[in-house]
Amino acid sequence: MVYEGGKVVTPALNVADGQTLILPYNLQMGDVKLISTNANTLCRMGDRYFFFTNETPVYNFKDREAEIITFTEEQSLRAFKPGEKVFVADKPCALYETEGKIFAEYYGEARQ
Repeated sequence: MVYEGGKVVTPALNVADGQTLILPYNLQMGDVKLISTNANTLCRMGDRYFFFTNETPVYNFKDREAEIITFTEEQSLRAFKPGEKVFVADKPCALYETEGKIFAEYYGEARQ
């Protein structure tokens, strides 16, 4: 991806049938600007930004870089943000917080 005189030029992306992409352009990230990326946005926590892609991630910043964590698409499907932490479960589950404790429910079985 190249920023050329106000235009963002992106290379070809591998997009599977039925897949949706949300790719930010000129995203202000605090005092840093992300001009373009080939990674999907996932969430933000303070000054830390989370993205996901199955490609080699490319981040083009205007002046300096921001703190970014990149997951694979599979990891993003197992990512949860209860409160102010991001967790990636080891396998598909429901992750939730109760009374300050994090629980993962695998097929009806809750584990702490």
